[in-house]
Formats: sequence, structure tokens, C-alpha cells
Amino acid sequence: MTTSPLRLIEGGMSDKERAKKQFVSAIITDTRLMGATAMYIKWELLNCPEAESLHQFFYFDDEEFGFETYRSVWGEDEEEILGMEQALMGGLGGKKKELTCSQALFLVNKYACWNKAHDIDLPEGESEYRFILQDPPILTPEEEARLYNKTCTQLKSDYHVINYYLMRAVGLDKEGVGFLVKPPWDAGEEAFLGEPVGLDWVPFDSPSTLCRNTISDGPDGSYLCESLLENGKKYCITVTQITVEDLRVTACRLVSTMDVSGAEAAMMLSRPEFVSVYEIIVDPEEFDEKSWDLSISTMVTIHDNGKLFLSFNTNNNHVNKQVFRLSDDVFGLYYVTDYGQLILSSSTLKNIQSMEKKMMGSPLGHILLPGSKYEFKEPVLYEFIQSDFDDFDEFIEYLNPEED
Repeated sequence: MTTSPLRLIEGGMSDKERAKKQFVSAIITDTRLMGATAMYIKWELLNCPEAESLHQFFYFDDEEFGFETYRSVWGEDEEEILGMEQALMGGLGGKKKELTCSQALFLVNKYACWNKAHDIDLPEGESEYRFILQDPPILTPEEEARLYNKTCTQLKSDYHVINYYLMRAVGLDKEGVGFLVKPPWDAGEEAFLGEPVGLDWVPFDSPSTLCRNTISDGPDGSYLCESLLENGKKYCITVTQITVEDLRVTACRLVSTMDVSGAEAAMMLSRPEFVSVYEIIVDPEEFDEKSWDLSISTMVTIHDNGKLFLSFNTNNNHVNKQVFRLSDDVFGLYYVTDYGQLILSSSTLKNIQSMEKKMMGSPLGHILLPGSKYEFKEPVLYEFIQSDFDDFDEFIEYLNPEED
């Protein structure tokens, strides 16, 4: 492992920020082909009475925001470190790969330069990571290739390649496209062989989202892909013909494109929803203070009447399918209302049963009273969250009044 020289940081900083730092370790998610990665660097602080270590977390976006987020933990608070790691890395769904010091510092400088080139401010906390920007390492092309191999998951099938290629292409991510075409590691036009595999077929001028993609066999060993794309509030369906050789795209041709309405897109993306409702038999604030292990990859959002926990799958296997849905990275939802209900939701029966078992077997099981269970043809929980109702069962009764 490459070690870092000791660094003395001077200026208008705290003693912790000025302390000499010795590189300990670094990891990154192998999610570059999803369009984002998260990285964690640990430093030992030498002769610093305030803290013995610095833990830095970085979130990099490869479509619009570059070096998007920075967080840090001073000292060895394991719970806080794990929580920070979960918050930034958990939702990406990838494996974690070890980096050398040079590789980690190279990435911070690369994305900082991206922000500068696109006139985007660096994230808050710059005084804590400025020392990394003062002495950027230089990697050879071979060293860069080894680094990017760590940040990209292993491709397993033509479906895998095609779905990732379409994601990177509609995201206008030329570097990402370059990883997926022949030859790899070159995002320039010279990397494209045979029929052009450039981005001229993409229907939007700004980065778009691949919401759904269905792959079928095409002529001469190629594949036909019907893709639903979203750009702001605009949607369109594209049909492309893609050729893959040795797990790399060699040709892509736009067959057709058609605009669709938001309502039509919603119908295409609609999934069933299984919902289980529990009554919390203690004060909701007391419930919220308890420790509950939902998943190692959970994101929390606050709403007017409660708190929503999104539990993500711990891998991105949903990309390696003939029918890709962006939403398939979510395992399930947990909604804790301010009025004493816990509502579980998932798009599959298997997942909702797993969630029920985990919840009732947790330390919270003895304060939960199982209630109603529902199966809907399309998602309903988000409608409830955005409504003025306090009780989920009453909300469903309102939507489906009994006939006299």
C-alpha cells in the first residue's frame, strides 16, 4: 500500500486541521457505472490532543454535480462513523474497494477540478480537505486504468453492459460511456468502432434518467432496447439497436423516439404495493429514540406528518436484467407517523414478509400491534404521506367508500 508523507497544514485553521496527518486507509464504492461513487479516507492525527483521527467522506456525481458532498468525523466515535458511512455509501448499493493514498487523493483532486471547470462551488468544509488539493498526485494512464477498475463493478452479461451503457449515455457521461465501449478507458470519439457509438442519438441536451429499459433480440445478433427516459418533467420512449461484443458496446443506432406524457410514464412505471400497518403502543417520540436496525443501507426523509426510511438493496443486481427498472434498487419503505403508526411498504410479497419478520423480531417488536394488510395495484403510501390524513386505514376508507 502506498503511504502518504506527513503533511503540516498552516493557516487560519483549528489545531485539528493543522495537525500532521498520516494516511491509514481508504475505500470507495464500485458504483461508477451508476453515475456516482462515495469514498472514505481515514487519517491518523499525530501529536494532536483534540482528536486522534480524522474520517473524511466524499460523494462524487458524474453527471451534473461533480464533488457534491463532504462530511467528516473527528475522533473514534464508531457509531457516528458507521452512521456517516451508511448515509453516504449505503444507498449506492455497491461493494467497497480499497484504495491507495495516491488513488484516493487523485479522485478528490479530479472532481474538485471538475467543479471548477463547471463553475460549481466546492462543498462545505473545504478547510478540512484543502490539504488534499494543495499537492495533487499524478497517475500514469496504466495507474488510472487500475483505479477505474476498482470504481466499476464487474460486468456479467450483455444485459448488464447495455443497461449501464444506456444509463451513462443518456446521462451525457462521456467518460462513463468510454468504459463500456471498445476499446475501454477512452471516452474520446476515437474509442468508438464500427457504427458510431457517440451520444448524438440521445434525445435530450441535458443529463436524463433511464427509468426503465426492456431488451429483446434484434437482427444479426444485436439487441433492441425500448427505454423510458425522464428529463425534468419531460418523458420520451426511445428504441435503439445495440451490438455487444466481449462485454463491450460496439454499435448503437437510434431506431425511433416518441414523447409521452407524465401520466403515460407513470402507467409504465407502475408497480403493485404491499402494505402492512402497525400501531405503536408507546409515544412515537419514544419509539423514534430506540435503536432499530432496518438495513445497512437506509436513507431518511422528513415529512409533515412523519419520517420515511427508504431501505435499499445492498447490491445493484437489478441492472443485470432483461427488464431494468430504476426503482428496483429500493427494498422497501418504513413510514413512522407522528400519530403512532408504523407503515411498511414494498413492491413484492417476498420483501414485505421479510420486513415484517425483521421488524417483529427486533427490539421494537414488543411495542408494535399488528393491524391491517393491503395489496394495491399501484403505489398508495406516497399519496397518504402527502395527504392530510393521520390514519392510514381511514385514508384507504376515504379512497374506497363502501356503497350503501
